[in-house]
Amino acid sequence: MDNLSARRKSGKVQLVWTHTGAAAYNVYRGTMAGGPYIFLAQTTSTYSTYLDATVVNGTTYYYVVREAALNDDELCQSNQASAKATAR
Repeated sequence: MDNLSARRKSGKVQLVWTHTGAAAYNVYRGTMAGGPYIFLAQTTSTYSTYLDATVVNGTTYYYVVREAALNDDELCQSNQASAKATAR
């Protein structure tokens, strides 16, 4: 999975990627390029999107998404995507 993108919204960051058929996706966030990343959430969305509403405006966040199997084993990691949270 190498097409993760992050889009800033008013007080939020929306992540979008291509669904690969994984059982779930684990979303990680950090405040430094390259990590460390902290687990944020797991989604089973087949629309391959996640809305992070826990951001602080003015902060740049770095995200990766990891595919997860049914037993929660992580299979691979996406590219890193970043966005700066802003209030519009």
